[in-house]
Amino acid sequence: MTTDLFETAAHEAIRRWKGLEGQLAMEVRDRDRIDEDFLRRWLGAWMLARSNPRPLRVALAASLHDARRRVQEAANGELGNLIGRLAKEMFDQDVTKGRQTSLVSKFAFSLRPEEIAIYDKHGRYALAEEVGQRIKEHDYVAYLKAFYRFAQTCGRILDETALTERLRPRWQPVMTERLFKLRTADKLLMLRGGFPIHLMQ
Repeated sequence: MTTDLFETAAHEAIRRWKGLEGQLAMEVRDRDRIDEDFLRRWLGAWMLARSNPRPLRVALAASLHDARRRVQEAANGELGNLIGRLAKEMFDQDVTKGRQTSLVSKFAFSLRPEEIAIYDKHGRYALAEEVGQRIKEHDYVAYLKAFYRFAQTCGRILDETALTERLRPRWQPVMTERLFKLRTADKLLMLRGGFPIHLMQ
């Protein structure tokens, strides 16, 4: 991966956290209740509205409200299993159409952005190529472990190319160094998975 690709991903990580990603994460943590109105906005921002139709949203909002406490209280080592368990529970309870590991990971990420990696099929394919390991669909534990291996490499490259320090004035006011590196790794996975680079530039 080129330095230009890392720089594009790093700028996108900062921009998105300063914007909608960070704003929604703050609201997920701070609001009294996850209700249908908030869920509608949150699904739209994460491009999950089509896969979560309106008739299911009251029940889904209630389920996510209950899940919030479980995610917040879980120990770091329990989070990987919890994401998969919550996705299965919501499907079994007819709250979602299909097993939506992506939705649950994005919701949990909003609550624990320095411990949770966002899961989707494009990221899974790209990550499997990067770490040389096949990751089964919905195996979030394996996905999370592989993501942190990838993120560790990305963080080292960010330091070696001096991007961490050069971009410090931009990321430091809005995020920690750990979050900056994790979000940059996520944006790199998007690009490796086929996301058009011009949409990040």
